[in-house]
Amino acid sequence: MATKKVYVLPLTQTQYMLSISRASALGASILTMAICFELAYVLFSTSVIRRSPLFIVNQVSFVLCATYAVFAQRRAIVEIHQHFDHTKSADLNYVVNILLTDFFSILAPVVADSTLLFKLNTFYPSWHASVLKRLAILGVIATLLAGRLFCSFMMLFLDYFDVVVPVAKGREEKGKTIFRHTTAIRFADSLMQLATSTFGCCLLLYRAYHYRRQMQASSTVVQRRLRFFVESTTMTFLPPVCIQIVLVVGMFINNIPGRTAYGWGIALNVLFSYAFSILATSWSTIREAPFKASSNRPRDHSTASSVSEVVPNQGHPQQHHHQTQQQHSQNDRTKISPINQTIIGSIMSAVAAPAQEAYDDHDQMEVLVSLPHVGSTDIGALENQRHKHPSSS
Repeated sequence: MATKKVYVLPLTQTQYMLSISRASALGASILTMAICFELAYVLFSTSVIRRSPLFIVNQVSFVLCATYAVFAQRRAIVEIHQHFDHTKSADLNYVVNILLTDFFSILAPVVADSTLLFKLNTFYPSWHASVLKRLAILGVIATLLAGRLFCSFMMLFLDYFDVVVPVAKGREEKGKTIFRHTTAIRFADSLMQLATSTFGCCLLLYRAYHYRRQMQASSTVVQRRLRFFVESTTMTFLPPVCIQIVLVVGMFINNIPGRTAYGWGIALNVLFSYAFSILATSWSTIREAPFKASSNRPRDHSTASSVSEVVPNQGHPQQHHHQTQQQHSQNDRTKISPINQTIIGSIMSAVAAPAQEAYDDHDQMEVLVSLPHVGSTDIGALENQRHKHPSSS
């Protein structure tokens, strides 16, 4: 009968296993939240947004964020195997998993932060700003993004030839593999991301202040839109700035709290960059009212009509019904909401259409049943009664 080996870990190794288990749980949480954000973004995106390049960029950003979360979640498995399994394949799986996790932890925020180019291009169009001004604004952001993209592939290239290749050839001793370039490359990437977020946030806030002074906005609608714009700007770039400060500070702290903050900062930077890049371009749309106020909406008189107006020999019921349908269609056009142009809106409309038709048929049946049935004999009886009592007519 085969017996299983039971490993009794010392206290330090037990804490180590708990730490990598928490890192794996953090990766699973990031994957879950990224999927929730993606479903909400796809379902509530209008057809115009789904045809824009910005939508494609956000989809690529989601794929990279989900890929990072999968590798982060898999870390506990490969690290435990590497700790107990004394084989070259276990060491190789361990270093490849860490290499890909580090690569996607830098590449995913770069793609997410590229949405800043779309936003700055909207607020500094070619017909408003000069060529030199647009180059000074968009060129700085594009250069920083290109530098961060170069850092991600440089990390992949150097660590592959410095760590993965020696482990694959068996030249590295077990447990002695060190990612020598990770700290320097991540430090440069953190500084460039901090500069990108700060520069973009300052430009957008300055543009909002310039619009406020130029238009002398006193209406409620303009003030509300400016407030939404400032909210989306601060919520987009302020959390990544705080995370980058944590990364830069925790990178050079060698104690356990510092390393924990550093690891959590890397993971949250991937999720927050993806989530807030979506909110940066959708927050104003989410906060807008679903449709305009009903002050200029034509009044619906169909509900005020009584049943007595539909009795026989008084007017034309079909013409009255046609006019009522026209009034309903005019009111429905004034109530069109942006949510109806989204996927979730089309699903809700498709589900609600049979119920609405049944409700309308039920109302028609109620009106028809409430009308008295008048036959030929009843008409004669009514005429005789009218001749007998002329004052009652």
